[in-house]
Amino acid sequence: MVIDSLKKFKSIIETDLSKKSERHIRFINVERMDYWIKVKDILNSYCENHLILSDYCGDKDLTPKTLRLIADLKKVKVNTVVIPLSEYFRINNNRADQVLTNIVSLEHEFDSKEDNFRIYFPMYKMKSRLERMSRADSRLMNYIWFLHLGESDDDYSLTILPRTYKTKIKGNNRNGYREYLTYWEDNPSKPIILHTDNAVYYKDNIYNDNVIVLINAFDILKYHKFFDLNVFEEYGDEKEWDNLLRKAGCENTLSSFLKRYFAMSAFNANELIMRWNKQKDDFGKWLAWLWLKTEDCPSYLEHCVSKCNKWTELIQSSINSIFDYETSSSNYWQIYRERKDLLSKLDLNLFPNTFWNIWDNLPTDKRVCYLTDVTQAEKEEIIRNIGWIHAQKNSDVILENIYPDVSAYISSYSSKYTEIDEYFNIYRKQKLVNSFSDSFVKKVNEIGETKGLWWQIGMKSRNKLVDETYDENSYIFFVDALGAEFYCFILYLLNKEYNSVYFDAQIAFAELPTVTEKNKGFIVNRNAEDRIPDLDDIKHNGDYPNYICAELEIVREVINKAISKLEMYRKIIITADHGSSRGVVLAKGKTIKAENNVKGERDGRYCVDGDNTYESKLPCCIDIENYHVLANYDRFSVSGAAKNENHGGASLEEVLVPVIVLSREPIFEKISIVDYDRNVKPINGKAHVSFKLDKEIDDVIAVVLGQRYICFKKDERWSFEADVGTRSEYSVQLISNSVIGEFKYTVHKGIKKKQDIY
Repeated sequence: MVIDSLKKFKSIIETDLSKKSERHIRFINVERMDYWIKVKDILNSYCENHLILSDYCGDKDLTPKTLRLIADLKKVKVNTVVIPLSEYFRINNNRADQVLTNIVSLEHEFDSKEDNFRIYFPMYKMKSRLERMSRADSRLMNYIWFLHLGESDDDYSLTILPRTYKTKIKGNNRNGYREYLTYWEDNPSKPIILHTDNAVYYKDNIYNDNVIVLINAFDILKYHKFFDLNVFEEYGDEKEWDNLLRKAGCENTLSSFLKRYFAMSAFNANELIMRWNKQKDDFGKWLAWLWLKTEDCPSYLEHCVSKCNKWTELIQSSINSIFDYETSSSNYWQIYRERKDLLSKLDLNLFPNTFWNIWDNLPTDKRVCYLTDVTQAEKEEIIRNIGWIHAQKNSDVILENIYPDVSAYISSYSSKYTEIDEYFNIYRKQKLVNSFSDSFVKKVNEIGETKGLWWQIGMKSRNKLVDETYDENSYIFFVDALGAEFYCFILYLLNKEYNSVYFDAQIAFAELPTVTEKNKGFIVNRNAEDRIPDLDDIKHNGDYPNYICAELEIVREVINKAISKLEMYRKIIITADHGSSRGVVLAKGKTIKAENNVKGERDGRYCVDGDNTYESKLPCCIDIENYHVLANYDRFSVSGAAKNENHGGASLEEVLVPVIVLSREPIFEKISIVDYDRNVKPINGKAHVSFKLDKEIDDVIAVVLGQRYICFKKDERWSFEADVGTRSEYSVQLISNSVIGEFKYTVHKGIKKKQDIY
């Protein structure tokens, strides 16, 4: 029966009640909640008895006991309304047909045919089920009434979720099945949310209406449309999603929550990685990984994150995924740098065995290219393989990427002392490979025979340079054993990492013998750091190759501390008492017996003998007062031997030290290049290049491709002649006491053969 108005509905009720009927039950279906409430109220006005399903719940979260309901229905003798049966069916739809069958086949405990009463079941949005029932039994058609009162509700929803989650979804939240039914027995409104311990049992039910079952925190967050990012449930475990649900609070989206949690205005992959180890708990790391997983990241990081199924895999993936890339590929070094930056930000100290197991089985020509200077173990492996690196055509590219500090340490930085520069270029490399060649030892002997090359070339002493520079607003960093071998590395640090600081850098000689007690007068009665011993200690007591790594770190720390001291002083002077020599220990020169059983000092680097001279007898010995100092790798006889490095002698690495002056203000009047030749035509295989400076200066050296060329001045212009190779563009560096500047010039060779333009 179809009814199209409430007025007609009342009329039908009254007409129906005036007649006897074989069946007492009436089902009234309504498709709108507001009318369902009105129908319920109308029925209440005709009924003396009310059966409400909440009374049949054995506990606040148990479903009604329908057998009890059927038993009570059998006893009914007066008009009765039963509510809300449709809401029981909506959730427990797998039991609806059986319960309906029991109701329509109801047999009363008395002869009810003589009694004129009705049992009304107001149903909400059960049209399809009731139509199906009437088609199955045409006798029921007169007992099922369909109220067509306007359009059906299209915004009805029932959301079912576990009570364990305390979250409140927007709508009418009801705690437990009984409270849900009680709500319907009153005056319900949309939407409705049922919190029940039995949510999991409803997950696989098939619902005709808009019924959503959320059985876990991920489902709840997804229902809230919280995931504005591309998120999948497998990205987290139950505990992690639960934690996120609890902490999400009033945030509407995952993006807004993550920004608040990390106090970031926008997603920033680098910032998240830098904060990784600073997260107070695993939840923070999971959130960081989740954000990385759902946003666009730099190429290598995105590759690593995509391979992770859990946040706990990110570190190992970041370390090992580099093996997915071939070192010969065109973009390898770009990927490599991204990975190295990633590992640095993660602040890793050790690599897992999985990395080293893969690395150990790689071909030799690939292994080094997968290393970085992030961990100590890697640094040591790089130094152990330094000989192989030097043998490669692209050795400079390899080393600049994998260990830039070592690359800077062995770089060919040019001063005006050509022979000194060439010496240290070889010395540093041989120290790194931990072996000194016969040819280099021969070179040491030749220089030793000059009995003081530094004097021959007019180099200034350290004491003189300090005296010329120091004033009352200066402070001296006295670094024990900071030899000239670190000159290039120091300039690299100042140019690349502290380019806001003005500096002047020169190489000077120490007093002989090169021991501290003879070389500390330059700090007397001056503002000074009284001997920084760390570098000297590691040189004497360290082990190859880790001591080399430690040396570079110590020098870096010294520079950093010295620059920070500029807050208190206008100038900082960094210098040393002496250098030290690895060659003395490894090259094992001759052992010399001194006169009158005099014993050698400092592992034989010199002896003290006031009764004899040695210069005339020993080609590489320098006599200074009562001291007799060896300028090569020979030693005076002495018991024992130096373990690592030693000093006291007169080889260049022991005698020469840097003198570095730092300031926040220009130290000297700056010299600038005001004009230079940009295009040059070669003559007899030489490029004649000229330039002009804005200040008067005594001497200038030009360095092109590592070669030094003396510059000559005519009128107002300087010039030099440089060799011409296969390239067309050349960079030139101008040097006096320090670097003046750089410029580039292009060589135009003209037409060598017809149609061949060079």
